[in-house]
Amino acid sequence: MADIIYVTKEYYSQQIDRIRKLEENLKLIRKTESEAYENCGDGWHDNPFYNHLIQEERSSDYRLGEEVAKLSQFSVFDSRIVPENPDTAMLGTYVNISERNMETGEVSTSTIGIVPLGAEDMEKNLFPYYAPRVRPLIGKEIGESAIVTIPKGSWKTTILSVSKLDLKELEKTKISEKKVPLSRQNTKERD
Repeated sequence: MADIIYVTKEYYSQQIDRIRKLEENLKLIRKTESEAYENCGDGWHDNPFYNHLIQEERSSDYRLGEEVAKLSQFSVFDSRIVPENPDTAMLGTYVNISERNMETGEVSTSTIGIVPLGAEDMEKNLFPYYAPRVRPLIGKEIGESAIVTIPKGSWKTTILSVSKLDLKELEKTKISEKKVPLSRQNTKERD
């Protein structure tokens, strides 16, 4: 059985929309394929367009199957399962960490948010729970350390504190950031 992939409600809805679009595209291909067959038959030399549509159908059907399989792995993350005062790094938490580069000895501190797929925002230090920087920290308690290996090198990362992340507030922020200001909409319509 495949692993569960935790996602936001918005991401789940987007996946359903992707599947619907693929289904509509597949219906259109099949309709066009039927018309092409009726007009010219199915011989590759008599009707290359029909043959092309057969290949398009197979490709679209495969993509649709992949997207449906992904959806079956998705579970909308419910932040209510995160304790109000967590002491363990887990999905739905902010984790204040101290990092020491294993090669240079450089030390830094930062706070990272551990979020489901669809809520990640690297500029705001919100990382998906499966990211290489985050995965080794999952399940660690305050004071515990883990070795985190990322392209910049290996870091001994110690958890200094953990707090609950407000995913509902993050979702509101992400939605409002996606809105285009009215003045920009008018400009785009004129261009």
